[in-house]
Amino acid sequence: MMYYRTLRNRGKKSGYFSGPRIYKLAFGISVLLHGLFFLLMALLINPFENSRSYETPLVIDFLSVAGIKNQQVFNHNGKENINQIAQSKTLVNSELQFKESTNFIEETNVQSRDNDNFSIEPDHTSGIPESKEQSKLAQPFFASVLIPHSLKLPRFDIAEPKLLPARMSISERHEKTLPKKLKTLAEKLHKMNLPDSTIIVEDKRKKFEVKIQHLPAQSSTGLDEVKFEITTEENGKILSTEMRMRRLAFSSFAQLVDFWDPQVAIHDDKLEGRFHTNYAFAISRSNGIGPKFHGKVTTAAYEVKKTGDFPIIDEASIFVGGIETGVKEIQLPKTFSLFSNHVEINNDQQHYLSEETWITFHNSGSYSWKTNTSSEYQNRIPEKSFFIIGDKEAKIHVKGTVNGKVLVYSTGHIIIENDLLYACPPDKFSNSDDYLGLVSEKNVEIAHPSITGSGDLYIYAAIYAKRWFRIPNLHGNGKATLYIYGSVTAGSLTATEPRYATHIRFDKRLKTQRPPNFPVTESYEMMEWNREWKVNESELRKN
Repeated sequence: MMYYRTLRNRGKKSGYFSGPRIYKLAFGISVLLHGLFFLLMALLINPFENSRSYETPLVIDFLSVAGIKNQQVFNHNGKENINQIAQSKTLVNSELQFKESTNFIEETNVQSRDNDNFSIEPDHTSGIPESKEQSKLAQPFFASVLIPHSLKLPRFDIAEPKLLPARMSISERHEKTLPKKLKTLAEKLHKMNLPDSTIIVEDKRKKFEVKIQHLPAQSSTGLDEVKFEITTEENGKILSTEMRMRRLAFSSFAQLVDFWDPQVAIHDDKLEGRFHTNYAFAISRSNGIGPKFHGKVTTAAYEVKKTGDFPIIDEASIFVGGIETGVKEIQLPKTFSLFSNHVEINNDQQHYLSEETWITFHNSGSYSWKTNTSSEYQNRIPEKSFFIIGDKEAKIHVKGTVNGKVLVYSTGHIIIENDLLYACPPDKFSNSDDYLGLVSEKNVEIAHPSITGSGDLYIYAAIYAKRWFRIPNLHGNGKATLYIYGSVTAGSLTATEPRYATHIRFDKRLKTQRPPNFPVTESYEMMEWNREWKVNESELRKN
């Protein structure tokens, strides 16, 4: 207030800022500011017109008035021809310059003098004016004159957002019970060899319609899958969800043992990955040395036996990944068919051996072999999966570096004579595509120390021994370690100490892949599920 009074008093003294004059000056400044504001808004809004067919009759009428110097446009009846003007199609992205716009105004003035009925005929087929004059007329005057071409912004067609179906969370109870029911269902249907079908599953007066689709493995290293489409009704709404399960291979476990020898205890062993046994197993701790399980441990038994100097053991420090007892057994198949899946195996992918054979794998991708009756011979491993098959209970001795996907199968014994490595080790290179499977209908053994040496032994492979995984010669100084990167499945195990401490590390690639045609279980596990219901109200209204 003090500043305003001082300014008013000064105006009285000088005679310049008298009362009427200062009001006129304020009014003029206000008009000027408002005019600049509306002009700025016109410049900003005009380039963002959304469509070429957007009609602007008021703008055209304004241009007509400006171009004819305040003359009104009338038809023969003396009424303003606004409807005809409103039918015109305007294009904002015209590139007219100031000079062209001035000529356009002059042409418009001539037309208005020569014709009483001033109208614009649009091109109704394309929405674009047919002639240059019509194109000029469709361009707003101030868009061409006042806005530089370099500052004109493109139009944006704003699409309507797609409405996603509503979703709701699945109850905690059904989140637990549904996977168990469908897992059991998948296993039963597989044993019964039933085709794709739709089944009604009931759970405490609530019905679920389950559409089952089997997805066979697409390659010899793939795993079968099952897709479930589940539908139910609740509070007048149709709810649906999808679930996928994958069939487990025996290579999906770091170690799986059917029968645990009561005379054998897990002592100086380290396991990284899932461990399962169908029989009660024993752990031993002495002199500060004990086993360590870093993955989930499951057993069909209801107890874990404890032996050694300290029978009271802190299970949390031993079973780091947790332990669950009393689970369902995972049985080894009574018979094993090497080519039972849907993937065709060509003859050039197979090599049959009918007598005891010594095989050495080479980093180049080839392997050499010899028998008691033949000399050494070289054979290149093809790019596809390759199978070395020993029939008539032929023993197969293996060692070397594998480059490719190989399965060694024998109805007799497989004997590991030295390190079995990958050309591209997956623990160092995540994109490794090397796989080795050792499958025996009898035993997989470690050779005598005179052959393997007294030091550590490294095996990169998935091993399946239907009877025993054996280390028959246990003499040693207790300082060597048997490293297995992959998995071990066996009917039973012998002791490894004092020759070897054991360190089994699971090959994470085996969660989704397997060595060619490696044996699979009858069990399935969850692969993919978002645990949400999709609400399909529209389908219910149709019904």
